[in-house]
Amino acid sequence: MTRTFRLFISSTFSDLEAERNALHSRVFPRLQELCVARGARFQAIDLRWGVSDEAGLDQRTMPLCLDEIERCQKADRPNFLILLGNRYGWRPLPATIPASEFDRILERVDDEEVVETSASKLTARQRLEKWYVLDDNAKPAEYYLEPRDPDGPFGTSLDPVVKQAKAEAWDEEAAAMRASLLEGIDGLDLSSERETDSEARSKYVASATEQEIEQGAFRVPDAPDHVFCFFRDIEDLPGDVSAKAYRDLVWPDGGGDPVVDEDAEAALVRLKQRIGDYLPANVVTSSVSWLGDGPELGELPEPGEPCVEDSASYVEAFCAKVEARLTAAIEARLALDEGADSVALEVDAHVRFAEDRAKFFTGRNDAIAAIEGYLAGDDSRPLVVHGVSGTGKSALVAHVASEAAAGSADATVVIRFIGATAASTGGRGLLGDLCRQIGVVYGLTDPVPDDLQELTEMFPERLALATAEKPLLVFIDAVDQLAAGDAARRLGWLPGELPEHVRIVISTLPGDTYDAAVSRDPAMVEVTSMPTHEAEKLLEVWLEDARRDLQPDQHTEILEAFSEADGLPLYLKLAFEEARLWRSDGEHPSLASNVESLIRDNLFARLQEPANHGPLLVERSLGYLAASRYGLAEDEIIDVLSRDDDVFASIADQPYHDIPDTGATRQRIPVVVWARLYADLQPYLTERATDGATTLDYYHRQFREVSTSSYLEGGDGLSRHGVLADLFRSKADPEEDFTWTGGDIRGLAELPYHLTEAERFDDVYEVLTDFRFMERKVAEVGIVQQADGRPMYTGVSRLREDFDHTLAGMPGGEGDSGGRAVIVTATDFGKGAGYQVRCPFCNRYSDVEEGWLGIEIECPQEGCGKPLKVNSFMVPAASP
Repeated sequence: MTRTFRLFISSTFSDLEAERNALHSRVFPRLQELCVARGARFQAIDLRWGVSDEAGLDQRTMPLCLDEIERCQKADRPNFLILLGNRYGWRPLPATIPASEFDRILERVDDEEVVETSASKLTARQRLEKWYVLDDNAKPAEYYLEPRDPDGPFGTSLDPVVKQAKAEAWDEEAAAMRASLLEGIDGLDLSSERETDSEARSKYVASATEQEIEQGAFRVPDAPDHVFCFFRDIEDLPGDVSAKAYRDLVWPDGGGDPVVDEDAEAALVRLKQRIGDYLPANVVTSSVSWLGDGPELGELPEPGEPCVEDSASYVEAFCAKVEARLTAAIEARLALDEGADSVALEVDAHVRFAEDRAKFFTGRNDAIAAIEGYLAGDDSRPLVVHGVSGTGKSALVAHVASEAAAGSADATVVIRFIGATAASTGGRGLLGDLCRQIGVVYGLTDPVPDDLQELTEMFPERLALATAEKPLLVFIDAVDQLAAGDAARRLGWLPGELPEHVRIVISTLPGDTYDAAVSRDPAMVEVTSMPTHEAEKLLEVWLEDARRDLQPDQHTEILEAFSEADGLPLYLKLAFEEARLWRSDGEHPSLASNVESLIRDNLFARLQEPANHGPLLVERSLGYLAASRYGLAEDEIIDVLSRDDDVFASIADQPYHDIPDTGATRQRIPVVVWARLYADLQPYLTERATDGATTLDYYHRQFREVSTSSYLEGGDGLSRHGVLADLFRSKADPEEDFTWTGGDIRGLAELPYHLTEAERFDDVYEVLTDFRFMERKVAEVGIVQQADGRPMYTGVSRLREDFDHTLAGMPGGEGDSGGRAVIVTATDFGKGAGYQVRCPFCNRYSDVEEGWLGIEIECPQEGCGKPLKVNSFMVPAASP
């Protein structure tokens, strides 16, 4: 399991821009380097960095921020950093208000006096009724704040003068509504079953920053262990317009010069006092002087020079203090993983995957009964669960496996979902981990080989360890998703006759793997369409969890469309995700008739609308995900979008963004761009454990298939793979000098694959004949901690997969290397065979002869003779 640190930076907007820019240019890159060197990931979530004041036209700013804090809290700690200056900051309008609460407020606001703003003449009640719209589909019902039209009087513009005028018009309109809401709640008891009066009142009176701190610190019991806060106080700060960026000012209704907002200043004092009381050891306070046009912040040293604690520069010292606190916290967390058991980590990843798939499982009683009958019976054959894509096989397997694990204290339940981890995508990794886990359970610590044939021989031996007192139940989902070209897809490793006390359940789609399974005469369970009554119950479960409801005609529309789409649970899931966005009184696009069309014509089309994310960002983001092998880590997604010149230019040109120059070689897009898209994509993505990262990938294979056909056709696919190749090359070889000193496991693991898929064959040939690259990959990629505590290095096998994939992709197909020698490594496979090399052309092994190391030879196997270059080093049987 790879540790991922997602650090949310909570601060006010313009007054702390220098500090945030310094963190992005100096501190965060070093923390990323620290984490990469320790096999972890670091991502800074600063939703205010690089974003203008007009970025919240969709009125989703606070929900997005609070959702991101929750995501950060699910990652590792430290996960929350507070920066506070002399401003209390922006106090947003509530994005939603419970209907019962809003109705009570309306009764108390003035409906007689007209309040005139620069854009409207309305009474307080009329203005609130105009902007807040009832949604009975929320559960309980609520009013939501209407989005602002980007082209309307409260929108934005590329013209800075027009942009400023529209921003001021919205500020005036919002201020009038906020005053009415405060008038309405004055003296009201807002407590309910869900919230105390104080919690309910917060959305009206608290600043955005205080609302973030409430969720990220005050509601976290162990916050004193990992939440850090930095206060900056400006001495002699004036109370006039010259300081408007650094303190809260208000303009009198009758016009004139601004004055200090005493209410905001008092709220800031209370907030800092609360933080100091709750985090006494984690608050660092600094003071700077006012120079007449701004605070004396100082400058950072030149790139490459360290931040020094006792420097005269406040910003430099600030960076040093933040880096020291965060580094210590990260290192303390990583120290807990030293000597972690690879078997336990792999098992945990699949158990969590199963829990996610089985979370809302409903119905399927006949299929459950058939599988449970097999598990309890005496049939010694494996059981194959089969059905077309989208019928819910994975959820069924996850549910039965989880129930079996919970229902028996004696049985050993082993669960694997092909593709949930990088190791499970190939036969060697799958069988190796299965053999290791079963061995541990039954007390064997013998080393497990890395060769597929040897693993195929070992697997039934490990199965035979099961006893009547401790029977063995093995569940393997989606065996048809084993990598294309992998011999394990033919299921030669699956015994036709199982040892006593063993049951194996596998699932597969129709196709070559299904045919291979059927040829072994297994027991069979087919998963067919879901009955309508089960679909209706499942829909209600999802709606209840989402705290949403549907109008009767909307409910009928979904179930009718589901029936016409062959009763596929996947279709129902997609239709629900669209329907949860429907308002009670709003129009919505009709649902497409099948899964593929629903993904393309409903989901993708909705995301691509200009009011949402626009076509370019969606096409490229989904295209890069589809081009990935096992998904992409979030920092990789942001990196690759930043490297995409078209995407970067489109974002930089928007009036919502002002991307700071951090002095880095390559600028990055603001994280909020991806955060907004992720918020809409989240139901369709899943996390996977891969080499050195936790990646995001499509929840179901059909998303990848539709994304591929939509966004990777023709040259688009080559281009996406090319950008990914450049990204991983930069991570593996940041100096671009072929020393491969980046220390990034993902870079070493993924580079050859994407170079091949981009058809950059000269580049991949150069990489795969570079001894330094191969040495790095052998030493750093695919390290497995054995049950006896010794590491096993599978990098040689990973290199072999690189060669096989590249050979298959080169012009002429399998086996055509263009006459160039392919690198092979002399390996001792144990059992007295001595050192051998495997020819990727004929797939045969040859004993290593004296003088072969470091030279080119021809494969000695009869009928082959293809050019090979033998590495100058050899790999022993146990470890290098």
